[in-house]
Amino acid sequence: MRFISFPILKFSRMNRGWLFALILQLGLLWIASVVQADARDDVNEIDLSICDIRTSTAQKLTNEPFDLTVCVQQAGPRDVLNAQVVVEIPIGIEFLAGRYTKNIPEGRGDCHFAPKPTSKHLAGVVTCESASLNSGGIMYVTLNLLAHEPKSYAFRAQASGDPWLYDSPANNMGESQPFTVIQRRKTEVVVDEFSVFVETIALQDHLPQRVAGGVQVRLQFVTRREVEVASFHVLRRDITLGETLYTEIADLSPRGQHDAGANYFYRDGEVAIDHVYGYRLVVIGYDNVARVTPERKITIDVLRRFYLPVVIQK
Repeated sequence: MRFISFPILKFSRMNRGWLFALILQLGLLWIASVVQADARDDVNEIDLSICDIRTSTAQKLTNEPFDLTVCVQQAGPRDVLNAQVVVEIPIGIEFLAGRYTKNIPEGRGDCHFAPKPTSKHLAGVVTCESASLNSGGIMYVTLNLLAHEPKSYAFRAQASGDPWLYDSPANNMGESQPFTVIQRRKTEVVVDEFSVFVETIALQDHLPQRVAGGVQVRLQFVTRREVEVASFHVLRRDITLGETLYTEIADLSPRGQHDAGANYFYRDGEVAIDHVYGYRLVVIGYDNVARVTPERKITIDVLRRFYLPVVIQK
């Protein structure tokens, strides 16, 4: 008995450490598989990704605002808390305003710009943070931007839930198609004529009557050439009342071309009898320079109505 039991006892002591190591290894493998499965479930449940990035037009001009739209979708079955979108703004682009809208749940909010002065490629990042985004929800981010330098640009955006993962490796980073910004040409405009005159707008008893409410001022100007003209503005002041400052009464959109101008008309009906008015035409170019014509003065006079005797013969 002693001879038989001794080898069995000796065998158990030799393999005790090996059995413990084997059990420990199997336990670690089981824990790793559970954690990995949970991680896969999380990835499948939160599938917040960039579905589209696009600009309003393919080609831009310097110092002309344009919109950048970013689409974010939660394709997974779980709701996302603190859904956030970060859009990288390249150097040479100015951020003007930003907002977002979402459909599930419905909501909207503003976006905020943070500069990155130490970056060699980015002027900053725009962050749009939503309270939540339910499963199947779509979030649209719209940024109003301005390009100062003529070159090719592209935008990158990243979406994430809670916790925030920006600046870390992620698969939910999207990039727009590159677009080209070209230099805007210098503003040029030639105004050949700017005239004002009084015209009648009412007929009574077949006789033209210039009475209060019955006349208006007709303004006309003709351009020969229009290059990079943003708008035309008509200004007026009442000289009779002693006004020294002008009031804008009309804002007209340009219709001419670089090799051909256009005719423009505007009627001002807010005038009073026996008053003297001064009018100016201001041309605003995309270079943000105002070009002002000399003042044109006009008096709103009164034409007296005369009655002639009528003889009726029987």
